[in-house]
Amino acid sequence: MNDSLWNKVAPDAFRRKIIDLSWLRTCIGPRQADQLFADLLSLNCNPTAPSAPCIPFNYPEELCYARCSAMCHVMVAKGFSPLQVWVRQSNWSTFQGRTPYVPACITRGFPYHTAPSLCVRGSNFWSRQRMIFDPSFCTGPVSIADWLKRFVPATPSSWTIVYIQADAYYQTFPDPTAGPVPTDPGNMKLDADLLYSRGALQQKSMSAAGPPPYNCPP
Repeated sequence: MNDSLWNKVAPDAFRRKIIDLSWLRTCIGPRQADQLFADLLSLNCNPTAPSAPCIPFNYPEELCYARCSAMCHVMVAKGFSPLQVWVRQSNWSTFQGRTPYVPACITRGFPYHTAPSLCVRGSNFWSRQRMIFDPSFCTGPVSIADWLKRFVPATPSSWTIVYIQADAYYQTFPDPTAGPVPTDPGNMKLDADLLYSRGALQQKSMSAAGPPPYNCPP
């Protein structure tokens, strides 16, 4: 078929879809997403005897970036291509997260939060969206919009959302314009942060409230 005839029979939008199929290499199906979430959740720590290599999803009080990094490592090892998603209120007010892993069923105020994400295909072949994997606050993969509904801002504002490469290891809200992205060669920071979180989880489990999860509304 010559170019002039192709231009007549194929609309621009259709031609672009035919030409650009690169997203098929990085997007996964809904069933894959559900299975991956289950695989991640299976790595949750025993709250009374946490030990490596467990990921302390049941200690959501702090160090979200350690859990995010640990999940990115799992995803990459399985052949997936995650991005870290970082959120904060645009006015820098704090926000709380609803979760069954704290006795009050809602965390203290966070200045920011992060979790890994993947491109997930929809029911329509051409549809796709970025889904969040955050077992500390969600029961399955969720859209970014639904993820943000799990959080309660102290002073409601718009959300600032930043996407960061999977191997980054920020320990505060990232500023992509501030220079080279920090990484964690050898996972030394990650291992130390996870070790601290496991110890804090075990200590929480010995409190009067007992070990998580707690009896919280959905």
